[in-house]
Amino acid sequence: MKPDPSRLSRDPIVIPTVVLGYATLGALWVLASDQVVEWLFRDPGAMAIASTVKGWAFIAVTSVLLYATLRSRPGVANGAEGIPAAVPAQPRRSLRLPLILTGAAIVGLTAAAIRYEVAGHKATEAARLQAVADIKTRQIAGWLEERQGDVAFLEAGRPLAEYYRDWRERGNSTSRDLLLERFDQFRVAKGYQRLVLLDEQGELLWNSAGEANAVTPGLRDEAHRAVASGTGFLLRSIESADGDAPFNFVAHLAVSGGRPSPALILSMDRAGYVASLLQTWPVPSLSAETLLFRRDGDQVLFLNRLRHRTDTVGLRAPVAERKLLAAQVLRGEAGPGSVIEGVDYRGVPVLGAARAILGTDWFLIAKVDRAEAFAEATRDSVWTALAGLLLLFAATGGAIMAASAGIWRRPATSTRSSPRSCAPGNARCPRQGHR
Repeated sequence: MKPDPSRLSRDPIVIPTVVLGYATLGALWVLASDQVVEWLFRDPGAMAIASTVKGWAFIAVTSVLLYATLRSRPGVANGAEGIPAAVPAQPRRSLRLPLILTGAAIVGLTAAAIRYEVAGHKATEAARLQAVADIKTRQIAGWLEERQGDVAFLEAGRPLAEYYRDWRERGNSTSRDLLLERFDQFRVAKGYQRLVLLDEQGELLWNSAGEANAVTPGLRDEAHRAVASGTGFLLRSIESADGDAPFNFVAHLAVSGGRPSPALILSMDRAGYVASLLQTWPVPSLSAETLLFRRDGDQVLFLNRLRHRTDTVGLRAPVAERKLLAAQVLRGEAGPGSVIEGVDYRGVPVLGAARAILGTDWFLIAKVDRAEAFAEATRDSVWTALAGLLLLFAATGGAIMAASAGIWRRPATSTRSSPRSCAPGNARCPRQGHR
């Protein structure tokens, strides 16, 4: 017996099946095609997500229109025309509880997957920041060891001390010229910006940059005290808060024992090796950079040129600033080796890893903008959320289709009457056999 087409068109399961099937397949196509496009062409993730959402919106609109069109067909609106009235509809089970449980399970699994993805990306970014901080710290330490080696070479040079004594004690201009020539050759060979020679009382004797390039009293006093006390070779004084203030080191010339030593200040431009070292990053990045800083009273003093503030050197910020990464390190709230969350000198949320530079009061932070660090995690989380939404939609549609097809119904109760309930003369009761 051939099926009646008119009856098939009036079957209540036909319309939901067509509509939900079209919507599900269309949504899957959009999700898969956009992923393929992103893999092949490496388009920005935001564009891919926007394309997917736009495609799903198109499917939703066309599905509603299709459903309205099918429902408007004659004999389909009520969904019951042609069905014999004598056939009683079986009671349906409530879909509320199964749908709530299924939805909760899907939402929970989706949230767990997103959390796992974000935690994985954060761990990867933290490991990358730690590795960069370790590399940069070793490079800075190596650079400082080279400077210390230069200081040790000058302090051990006995001919230099003899030239100085001959010049200062006997007034020999030839020894002075030889001494200053050796100093200038050393400056050029080692790449120092300038060398400054101070006498035993800290007074200026010679400046390789010329007399017009003044040396601040604070720098001279610190260099003189460092030589007199024999403490350290790295000077803290900053000659300018907004100019190209150099890194300053000090060496003393080994004159006869018991006498004060003259001081030689070695100044190295901050825009040289250290700047390029701290501003480069192992992988392409729009925001990542390395900061070198120390405490100066109640302020954070940044020692290197900043990637996002190229117009200034020696930027300062309050140590009391609660969210500032460098301030957290100086306050002891974030120890070296841990990943820090806060803001940088721009006030932008960042992630960073801090290290202390041994032998100095310097600290180093390798940092990256939080938005960039979690860009891939955000994109993957959105894809996971969209997949969970699609799964929830499919589960809901499947439950509705199952209920429409009669799969999800309460068991039918028997309507057959017991022989004892039959009254005499009832036409529906079975006939009794003759005795």
